[in-house]
Amino acid sequence: MGDRSGLRSAAVLLWVPAVAFALFFISANATGWAANYPLAAASEANDGVVIIGPYVALAAAWEMGALRSLWGRLPVRRPWWRVLSGRLALVIGCGLAAMVTLYGVLGHATVLTDFPGWSLPLISVISVLCWSLFGAAVALIFRPLVALPVALIAPFLVISLPQGWSPLWLRHLNGYLSDCCSTTDVLDSRAVLASLGFLAAIAVCALAVIAVRLVRDPRSAPATAAVALAVTGVAVLGAWALISPASQLGPLPTATRPLAQLDCAQDVCLWPEDKIYRDANQTGWDQVQASWRALGLPLKTTRIGPVTTPTLLGVTVTTDSTDQVRASMASLLPRAVLGCQDDYTDQNRNDALAELGYLTLNGTGHPDPLVTPLRPDQPQPTAADAGRLWSSVQACS
Repeated sequence: MGDRSGLRSAAVLLWVPAVAFALFFISANATGWAANYPLAAASEANDGVVIIGPYVALAAAWEMGALRSLWGRLPVRRPWWRVLSGRLALVIGCGLAAMVTLYGVLGHATVLTDFPGWSLPLISVISVLCWSLFGAAVALIFRPLVALPVALIAPFLVISLPQGWSPLWLRHLNGYLSDCCSTTDVLDSRAVLASLGFLAAIAVCALAVIAVRLVRDPRSAPATAAVALAVTGVAVLGAWALISPASQLGPLPTATRPLAQLDCAQDVCLWPEDKIYRDANQTGWDQVQASWRALGLPLKTTRIGPVTTPTLLGVTVTTDSTDQVRASMASLLPRAVLGCQDDYTDQNRNDALAELGYLTLNGTGHPDPLVTPLRPDQPQPTAADAGRLWSSVQACS
């Protein structure tokens, strides 16, 4: 089946434009997470599936369209799966090379020196295989005039459109696990398994269609169709089993990073990628803690970190500006002590905590005129009001 040079194939001819467009897409939608966090770098690279998926599907449809025009006219002694692998080897190889290039360029070798785990690389590989098989199956069903546009557009829609759908967890099914990850986060295994299950189901269904379309012996066609149908059913059921737990997720595919990975020194615990901010956090915390105590307010622990736990107050900040650290810590501390970081349902409590933050920042000796919770008709709180304000608020459940 060597009817033309591999250098003239769509996979090769479109490789550079596809990679360039993927890099442009990623840069235009960059989340700004820490560049030295391998998982964040790998997530940015994996976002390239929005472009690389349609690219390999189109290239596979082109290859299989050429095969479709010759199938049945030339004697072929090889089994269908060997014919398929021969036609798609270059497409899949180019797709994987494109993803490796994205990982290398966006990770600046970080992904190679600090491996981000298998989840995202595995999703990238399965995405390339899935959409390659999808493009091949489409080309064996439709004529090129229909197959090529469908192969190009359908993967793009499947990958990109669910980002705006409701329920929100549907966006975690297609391998495009965007908005990952801050240094506080890791990928949630439910989102990873949902993507792998959905993509694997598409790949198996496409493979079943290819097997049926490429069968040459009419006598074996019914058996091949029956096996393909059974395998497809099993794949769909398996995919549903993997997808179902993801329905409990919200808009983000992330979970809190294991606390065992924190790097602690003195009173400050930070993720390894954020250690460069330790001095600013320690200086700011010494001042904010002293101001808080001077107001006569309780402090359950003196250790701080990026998340609140029974032994940590989640008030650390990823900046080396001491002024910003002080202002942020003073605002976060009242909520961290009460466990109310994400609870803004009680407006009276919100006002009281904002005033306590204001008093705490003023007590450091470095008030910020831009940081004020006060309405124009509201009297200025004083340090003497701190006890009353604190007694008026309740901890969050």
